[in-house]
Amino acid sequence: MAFYEWLQRPALPQPPPIEPREHDLFGNIEAVPKKAGKPKAGSRPVFKFEMPDGAPYVLAGLYSEWRPRKGSDDPPLDTFSIVTTEANELTDPIHDRMPVILHPRDYDRWLNDYDESRPPIDLLRPYESEGMTMTPANRLVGNVRNNGPEMLNSA
Repeated sequence: MAFYEWLQRPALPQPPPIEPREHDLFGNIEAVPKKAGKPKAGSRPVFKFEMPDGAPYVLAGLYSEWRPRKGSDDPPLDTFSIVTTEANELTDPIHDRMPVILHPRDYDRWLNDYDESRPPIDLLRPYESEGMTMTPANRLVGNVRNNGPEMLNSA
C-alpha cells in the first residue's frame, strides 16, 4: 500500500522521464526519438510513499451520505474524503501536505464515538518520517488509461 504525490516544488531537481525501453514498462517496443524541449504538462515526477516493510496502513477519512430533497427521485449519494495535514520531513520536499496516517492505537478513537470535550483533532498530525520510505514511482501512475499491477513497480 502506498500513496503518491507529484512534485509540487518546481525549484527542486527533477529526474529524467522514463523512456519506453526502460524497465520493460511498455513491452518490447522501440523508443521514439524525442526533441529536447520543455516538459509537457502533467509530466511532473511522481513519488511513492509507503511503510518500509510494505505493510498496509490506515488513512483518516470522513464519510457522509448526502440525501436529496424530499420528493426527489435522486438516490442518496455516499461521499468519502481523505483527511490531509501538513507534510512531514520526508514529504515536504515534494509537496506541502500529506494524508493523515493513523497509528493502530488511534483507530478506535477515530472511528467510534468520542468524548465531545476531547475530539480527535490531535490525531491530525504528520506521520513520523522515519516510519516511511519514499521512492520514485512508475511514470504510468497518474494516467487514467493505465491500469495494472505493473504500475506498483517503482521507476
